Amino acid sequence: MTVVKRCASLEDAYMIKNLLEAGGVGADILDEATASTAPYLLASSGIRVTVADEDFQEAKEILGLPAEPESLPRKSSSNMPWVAALITVIALVALISFSQQNSKVTGERKTERDRNGDHKADVRISYDASGHPMLALYDENFDGRWDERMEYESGIRVKGMVDRDRDGTFDVVETFNQGILASELVTPGGAGFPLFRYVFREGIQESRWEDTDRDGTWDLRTDYDVMGRETSRAPMK
Repeated sequence: MTVVKRCASLEDAYMIKNLLEAGGVGADILDEATASTAPYLLASSGIRVTVADEDFQEAKEILGLPAEPESLPRKSSSNMPWVAALITVIALVALISFSQQNSKVTGERKTERDRNGDHKADVRISYDASGHPMLALYDENFDGRWDERMEYESGIRVKGMVDRDRDGTFDVVETFNQGILASELVTPGGAGFPLFRYVFREGIQESRWEDTDRDGTWDLRTDYDVMGRETSRAPMK
């Protein structure tokens, strides 16, 4: 296989692939999986579109890239198939863009994944113009409702919401410091005062706060060492 084109975005790579296939040359996108999940890793190298070695020269001609000196010029009559191919590519690109829910002219876009094959998205990730994730949604039990929601700033997690009992209501709110879990608030049913508050240092649980009667005032605080062993317990009232 030979790389015939490096593209700045997955949408451009699809367009090149479809253009080549419309011209009768098979093509593959080598970095499709990475471009869907972590496109910022390909910012410098680009997304590679490849063709068979023997189709390389024809692929270059289809894309209008400089041909090798020994290649003969194509006749002007070949322009007519190009018109039909171009119309087909434009339609395909529009369909791809719609399915991936590209948003606005700012470069923001969304990708979706169906992990269990039921033709319903159970992962949806929004990216900013730099390719960093902004918002990620997960349906872990495939019931059509989001169970986890993660918010990012410059690609770093800052806040999360989790439906741990999978009843359709977020009952845990998480905060992160430099992408590392810092705290959790557990509110059964997703309404009212929290029942528990967990505090973490460098991702390791440091303390647990309890409001057993859920009146808005913490009743008990328990502290832990780095091994998770209880070191102290003190009433707060």
